[in-house]
Amino acid sequence: MLGIGMPRQEHWILDNLDRLSANAILTAGAAMDYVAGAVPTPPRWAGQFGLEWLFRLLAEPQRLWRRYSIEPWLILRLFATELLVKER
Repeated sequence: MLGIGMPRQEHWILDNLDRLSANAILTAGAAMDYVAGAVPTPPRWAGQFGLEWLFRLLAEPQRLWRRYSIEPWLILRLFATELLVKER
């Protein structure tokens, strides 16, 4: 289990994949911060409506604004490009 934050943990996994003898690699994201009490957990209603991301954005706007405002569109563009390449 790795919890050093996105995207650092994903880069670390890719860089070290050949040295790991693991069948599965879990990234913990904010779960470790929640358990440690470093950040407040989202209220139950936020989870029921799938709005944990909004609670986190409001709690840590300086750190998370890019992740929730810009990066999804970049990923969508990569996905669309990949689909177009596969259709050719």
